[in-house]
Amino acid sequence: MEVFTVYTVTMRYVFDDPPVLKYLMTVLSNIWLVFFALALTDRDKDHIALDLVYSWLPLKAAFAIQQFWTLVIFGLSIVMIVYGLEVVSTMGGKY
Repeated sequence: MEVFTVYTVTMRYVFDDPPVLKYLMTVLSNIWLVFFALALTDRDKDHIALDLVYSWLPLKAAFAIQQFWTLVIFGLSIVMIVYGLEVVSTMGGKY
């Protein structure tokens, strides 16, 4: 992501020739970075903000909330897969 950004900025301001595709690659790299971070955080059950809340709650309440968030993330994953496949199938050769 940083390489794409540095290249795009250099081409835009130094050579006055901004590449369109590199901007798209920067955005897609950022999106994938966020997805990987979410997957790693969810796999390790290691979310900083929620760990603070869990430490204040009783054990059963913390477990219930943790299971609820697992179901929410699973549901959002299913929605993203279904609608992502729909978008990809209708996109054709736009990029």
